[in-house]
Amino acid sequence: FITRWPMRVEPGALRVGGWIFITVGLVLIILGGVFIAID
Repeated sequence: FITRWPMRVEPGALRVGGWIFITVGLVLIILGGVFIAID
């Protein structure tokens, strides 16, 4: 989707973004599992 970066991403910011992405993904998986279990 992204063809070019507006500016170069710093490794620190990229690492934090990765952790946020992983955390959100885990939360969605947990919520999905809960909803499936309830249903």
